Parts: sequence; C-alpha cells; structure tokens
Amino acid sequence: MSMSSLKLFSAGLYWLVLRSESAFSMAEIYKTKNFVVEAVEKPHITRADGGHIKIYPKKRLVDRTQLSPKEAIELMKLTMVVGEAMTTALNSRGIDIGRINYQDNGNWSVFSPEGPYLHIHLYGRAKSAKIQKYGDALNLPHRETGFYDKCKPLNSKDIKEIRKQISSTLKLFAKISVNKPVVKEAAPTLPVPYKISNWVLNR
Repeated sequence: MSMSSLKLFSAGLYWLVLRSESAFSMAEIYKTKNFVVEAVEKPHITRADGGHIKIYPKKRLVDRTQLSPKEAIELMKLTMVVGEAMTTALNSRGIDIGRINYQDNGNWSVFSPEGPYLHIHLYGRAKSAKIQKYGDALNLPHRETGFYDKCKPLNSKDIKEIRKQISSTLKLFAKISVNKPVVKEAAPTLPVPYKISNWVLNR
C-alpha cells in the first residue's frame, strides 16, 4: 500500500471510529477550517442539567500536543466563543447555565485498538440541575453502566440559537478587527459577568 493510500485509509478509519464511538450520533452546530462543533446526541449531561457539546479536529490527533501553534490558538478561541454562545443561548431557552466545564478526557478509549483522540467536551452546568448538581464535580462513569441512558440531547431550537450566538460573536470580532486598531499586549477590562464578546481578538 502506498503512503498516500495509507493516509487515506487512516483518515477514513478515523471518521468511522469517530462516528461510531459508543453509538454516538451528533448534530453539527458549527465548523471552521480545522474543527467541528457538534451537539452530542447521547450526552453525558441531560439537556435540563446544562447539555453537552463536543469540539474535535477534522484530522485525527491523539492530544493537544499534536496541534500546530495556529491550530492551538484556533481551538482555544473556538472553545471560548462556543462556551459563551452555549451559555447565552441556553439561558434564553430557559436553562439556567451558571458555568461551562471544558474537559479534554479520552479515558474511555485508552484501551481501544484505535486509542484516544483529541476532543473537547463542553458541559453546561445548570444551577437548577437535578442529576449533575451545580457546584459538584461531574460524575462520569463508563457508558456501559447505563448512567446516561435517559439523558436528553440539546434540541433543534437550542442548536439554532447556539448557532445564532456564535455567528453574532464572530461578526462582532470581524467588525472590531476592521474598524479598530489592535493594541498589542492590551488586556481587556473584565466586566461582571465576564464575556468573551467584550474582547478584541487579534486574529
């Protein structure tokens, strides 16, 4: 098998594993040049407790140490934008998000033939949560335990509103970048509550 064929086979295998992992099925929310943002159909946190979003690179990577500097910056910005969009959108939809937990785990796949791959979980933490109680560490047992079987995913209206918030934030960044000079090393004034949309990001 040629090197190019091997690369194509590996890429195809990665997507097969990614799409079939633990019967996961997802709804795409947003994507960039290098990353995909999706709502997990079989979430670790039920919708009413805050919901679950996943971000992963389009190419298979074991962990963040394999990202290029530009990819690392892109991923960090993306998690910040999506986290704020998730908070704003779900609060407007009646889910009282008080915090987002960002987790890079991969523990369930360490013994699989393919091994772990880079993906970031965004877990909404609702103040009124009944199962994953606000203020407590997340309880994440293996999927085989049945712990997540009754967890409900974000619905189509939630996803639409999150997309809207992501788009609004990115348009704001673009407008600021065009109309205002970026001052290097300038730290943003942190309002209360702090929001990423108040940043001027040097892209």
